[in-house]
Amino acid sequence: MAKRVAVLSASCSAVAVTVVVLLVAKMACVGCPAPLRSTLFLVATLGGAASTACVAFVTWLVVHRVLTRPLRRLVASARAAAGGKEVGFMGNLGRRADELGDLSRSFHKLCAEIADLAVTVIDTDRELAQARHELKLKQAIAVLFELTQKINAESDLDAILRAIPRKVAPAMGFEEMAILLRDDRTGKLVVKATYGFGDGEEIEGTTFAPGEGISGLVSESGEPIVINDTRTDPRYMHYKGKHLTDGSLACVPMEVMGRTIGVFNVLRPGAGGFSDQDVSLVRSLASYTALAISHAQKNLRLRDLAVTDELTGVANRRLLMQRLSCEVERARRSGKPLSLLMVDLDHFKRINDEHGHLKGDQVLKAVAAALTTSVRRSDTVARYGGEEFVVLLPDAGKRQAVACAEKLRLAVAEPNAAGIELSVSIGVATLPEDAHHEDDLLDAADRALLFSKRNGRNRVVSYEASRSLRLGA
Repeated sequence: MAKRVAVLSASCSAVAVTVVVLLVAKMACVGCPAPLRSTLFLVATLGGAASTACVAFVTWLVVHRVLTRPLRRLVASARAAAGGKEVGFMGNLGRRADELGDLSRSFHKLCAEIADLAVTVIDTDRELAQARHELKLKQAIAVLFELTQKINAESDLDAILRAIPRKVAPAMGFEEMAILLRDDRTGKLVVKATYGFGDGEEIEGTTFAPGEGISGLVSESGEPIVINDTRTDPRYMHYKGKHLTDGSLACVPMEVMGRTIGVFNVLRPGAGGFSDQDVSLVRSLASYTALAISHAQKNLRLRDLAVTDELTGVANRRLLMQRLSCEVERARRSGKPLSLLMVDLDHFKRINDEHGHLKGDQVLKAVAAALTTSVRRSDTVARYGGEEFVVLLPDAGKRQAVACAEKLRLAVAEPNAAGIELSVSIGVATLPEDAHHEDDLLDAADRALLFSKRNGRNRVVSYEASRSLRLGA
């Protein structure tokens, strides 16, 4: 291209110089009149100037079309590429066989390679982000798996639930975290475990009805809610005023087989704290947590069924005998008394005959409820068989046991859910006064109960009193 411009300029210059040389030579001819020489000189001057102007114009035109305009297109393409825009093929410029054509093709190839590299970098970043996401999820799942094993091995589900946020949140980089579970009896959500909340903020135990607050809405709809700024959303209740910190919230349902068993909350200070990837991670974590909790709850229910009376919900005979053995051994070591009440529902056969067995089941439930609500947390109420119940009273002497038995007799006589007037007969025995072994203690209480039933029912009789009366008779 440079050669073509140089040749063209040189040709035009040669023509102009030839014309001027010929005219000057003509003027120098001998005998040429002065007026003619003047005319020839003027013509030569004008011709030289015209030739020079022509050469300049042609050179400018050639340079503009051959160099300037293509170079401007290259510069514009370079700026477009720098701005991240796509650079297409540059038409005729890309088909030229000169240096500019080579430059254009090389530049276009470079842009294509840069674009491919950018795509590769983007794909790599996505893969790295996904890998980090999966790594975090695996770490959290590993923590949950470890905790699930503890849940299966221990009976205190609440304690394990409280351990989940303390283990998972640091591993996932969550500043604050709360787990809410649905209470099957009331349908309300209850905050069971938290992490990262301030001292004095008694968040655990806070309840939300269906549709109440963000958690209640998520529980009712089963759809996650993300709030970029809790200050702008009146639905956020700050855990009923107990947590005044604002920020961004991700609230995700914990579902098992299409049923919402709770809500998984993550709060971060500042607005816009959760990306789509963060929300996806929280959802995955909530789903796995729900499965782990549901599995643990089922295991605990099965375990409870093994030691709980299915009808009344109190301890069954198997659990009673285990606890009785333990309490007898403890009483021997400590020297403290242990009392046992044998409780029998009066005229239960007549209730079944007159009202049916379904009503009889309701009566047994009502008696169990009255007994359970009238004793201490350390006491044990168990269904011994049929309409008989046993109440185990650790650290209770004879007088305290008789007073407790009288309290239970009056509690059963109060109006109940079954709608039938009820009464019970109770026999009382105490270790070591009336027996020294668990079997002897049960037998003594049973003998006292039998004496109560034979002497009018609806009364409390201790083994000592029944023995004295029998001997007196």
